[in-house]
Amino acid sequence: MKTKLFLILLFLGGYSPLLMAASAQKAAQQTAEYLKGFPDLNPGYGLVVVTPDELVLNHVQGLRNSETKAPLTVNTPIYIASQTKAIVGLLAHKLDKKGVLKLDSTLADHWPQLKLPGAINAAEWTMSDLLNHMLPIYADDLVYLEAYVTELNYQDYPKIIETTAVKRESGFEYDNLGYNIYTAILHQATGKPWQQWLQEEIFQPLKMTKTSAKTSDFPLTELSWNHVWLGDDKGYIAVPPKTDAMMQSSGGVVTSTTDLAKWLQLHLKQGNQIAGFSHKLMTSAQQLGTSYEASDRNPYGMLCDGYAFGWNTCSFKEHQVYLHGGGYTGARTIMAFVPKLNVGIGIFSNSDNQTGWHTGNTLSQFLHYMIDESTAEVAAKERQLAYPKRIKRSLENRHKRIAKKRGEALWGSWLWKPARAELQNYVGTYHHPLFPKPVMVSLNKQSLHIQADSLQGKLEPAVEDLFGMTSSPLGSPMPIQFSRNADSLVEGVTLYGLQFKKQ
Repeated sequence: MKTKLFLILLFLGGYSPLLMAASAQKAAQQTAEYLKGFPDLNPGYGLVVVTPDELVLNHVQGLRNSETKAPLTVNTPIYIASQTKAIVGLLAHKLDKKGVLKLDSTLADHWPQLKLPGAINAAEWTMSDLLNHMLPIYADDLVYLEAYVTELNYQDYPKIIETTAVKRESGFEYDNLGYNIYTAILHQATGKPWQQWLQEEIFQPLKMTKTSAKTSDFPLTELSWNHVWLGDDKGYIAVPPKTDAMMQSSGGVVTSTTDLAKWLQLHLKQGNQIAGFSHKLMTSAQQLGTSYEASDRNPYGMLCDGYAFGWNTCSFKEHQVYLHGGGYTGARTIMAFVPKLNVGIGIFSNSDNQTGWHTGNTLSQFLHYMIDESTAEVAAKERQLAYPKRIKRSLENRHKRIAKKRGEALWGSWLWKPARAELQNYVGTYHHPLFPKPVMVSLNKQSLHIQADSLQGKLEPAVEDLFGMTSSPLGSPMPIQFSRNADSLVEGVTLYGLQFKKQ
C-alpha cells in the first residue's frame, strides 16, 4: 500500500510528509552510525536532524569541556560563529517589514557625512548590499577588533571606516564587515543593540531558551568550551568561551542542538503557524541577495552560486541547499536545510582539528543517505579512513605556517634580546579615542604581556621596538610596533591599524 501511495504521489509531482519523514529518519540513523567510524572525534560533537514537524535526531557525544570533563548535552549552548549571519539576516527582514530599518535605505541615509575610500558613493549602497557582502571595501582592522578583541562603539564606526578602510574590487566577497556595519546602524537608528533585537524578535518567539548573543547569559560551567588540538603528546587545550565584547553580529551566538532544531523548522515551515513569523516574511528572507559564478571551491564541497541574507545557496544532486558554516579558534559548525527534501540538519564540533572538513563532509554524507545514493557507503568508508591522516597533516601544516611566519624578514631573525630594564620602558597604559578600553602592557618575570580588552598575549622581542604577539599555542605572531618621541622615550604602540598613545 505504501509503495502504491508513493507512486501516486510521484506521478502527481508531490511528496508525502510521512514518507519524507521516514526517509529523514533512515538517513539520520545512517549518519549516526557513520559518526561511530570516527573514534578521534573529540572532545564533543553534536548532530540534529529535523523535518517540518519532527525532531528526527538530537544526538550529542563527548565533552563540553575537556578540562572539567563536563558532558556535552542537547541543552549545552555551543558557539556557532558565522551562522549568526543567517539569524541577523532574518532579523533584518523582520525589521524591514515593521519599518524599523528599511533594507533599501542607504549608508548615506544613516551616515550622511561618511566618506568611503576610492570615491565610493555611500548613497549607492543599501542595507541589503551590506547583508549580502557587496559593499566594495575592506576594513580588516575593524573586523578583527570586533571578532577577537572588543565591542566598538557604534557611534565611532564612520570614523573608523574613514580611518582604516580601503577600496576593493566590486562584486560579492564574503567577510564580516557588512553585518557589523548593519548592526551599528541599527543601534544608532533605534537606540537598541542587535543582541536585544535578536532576543526579542527571534529567540523569545521561537522559545530558544538556550540561545543568546551574550555568553554572560549562561554560567561558564554550562557553556561548551572550544578546543585546540596540540598533538597526541599534549592533547587538547580548552579555550574559554568568547566574552560578550567579542560576540559580534557576524559571529556572536551560542545555541544548543535542541534550539537549532526550532530554528531549522522555522525555515522548513516557511513561518506558517509560528507566532511572530509569516510565510511572506520567510519567503523574503530566503530570496537571493546576490549571485556569482558557480563554484565548488568552498568549505562545503558543493556547487554554490549565490548568497541570501546569511545563507549560501548551493546545489546537491539537483536539490537546492541553503547552508552556512561557522568557524573560530577551537570550533567548527554548520547548518543547512533543503526545501524539496523537507529536511534540516545542524552539526556542531567544539574543536578545530580538521572538524571544518568533517562537519562539511557529515552534511554531504547525510544528503547522500537522504537521496539513497548507491555510493553513500563507499564515500563513508573513504572519509573515515581519511580523517586521521587529515588531522596529522593539518597539525603539521599549522606548525609549518607558524615557522614560515616567524621566518619573515621583518622579525630580523629574532636576534634582539633586551634586558629586563629595557623591557620596563614599554610597560604602561596606552589609549586611543576610538578604542573603548586602555591597552595595558605589563612585565611578568622576563616577558612582556599585552591586554587589549578581551585579547591577551605574550610579547616576544624581535628587533628593537618590535614584538611578536601570540595569544594561542598554535597562533602565528602578530607584529606589535612601539614608537618613540624625540627624546627616545617610548610614547606609543600601533595595534590593529590604530596608534595608541602612552599615558
